[in-house]
Amino acid sequence: MIFYRLYKLNYIQSYETEYDKFIKKKEQIKNTTSSGGNYIVNIKTEYGNKFINIVNENYEKGEITLNEALTYLGIKIKTYDKLMEASGLNCGNLWM
Repeated sequence: MIFYRLYKLNYIQSYETEYDKFIKKKEQIKNTTSSGGNYIVNIKTEYGNKFINIVNENYEKGEITLNEALTYLGIKIKTYDKLMEASGLNCGNLWM
């Protein structure tokens, strides 16, 4: 309907041709796969190494609980291990 209106208003020459182009492009976009990126890298970029280090140091000292550390970083426990490994930090024993 939109293409027909554009045709009637003389914005396009043929609404069938434009519609076919639209459908082909839509299918190409649908068939392409894209990666969501690396989650760990996204977390490090969002919070920064300094903040991650502070959270980890405070957890290691016992000043905050594991639950608080996870909340501050907005992650789950399995991601915490991976994040600390990627940051080159010792994550200690998480099951204390």
